[in-house]
Amino acid sequence: MSRSTKSAFEFRPVTVNDLAILHSAALSGIDIARIEGGNQMLCWGPTKHGHGPFALIDYTETEYVIEPHVTWLPWATLRLKKQGFEWALRQWNKVVFLLVHEQHTAFYDMCVKRGLLRKIGELETNGAPGGDIHMYQKRIDNE
Repeated sequence: MSRSTKSAFEFRPVTVNDLAILHSAALSGIDIARIEGGNQMLCWGPTKHGHGPFALIDYTETEYVIEPHVTWLPWATLRLKKQGFEWALRQWNKVVFLLVHEQHTAFYDMCVKRGLLRKIGELETNGAPGGDIHMYQKRIDNE
């Protein structure tokens, strides 16, 4: 995972110093469980209370592909989500593949309209909780 040094945003690995933040998010109903076999980090940026975490990202990756699971912390504003997600997509110099439950697609559909992502398909789940699975991929600059 590459990092940009000239940005208000940054990725940081989750440490024991972040447990209070994660427990606060969990008390708000946010799932903070680590994905089995994956990595976990926090995305930090300019929040209304200063520089702080606004997203928990679990991810698995190969040499060519990264599959992040983005969990927005309760205090993340829509503006911060948009700016932070756009920044994160630029940091991942790989194919970015996202699987999103139907109930959470509004943000990602907005990213499609802004040209950040493209929708590549849907999987029917036959009424499973969360609805069908929608698949997105980071747009390539020359598309």
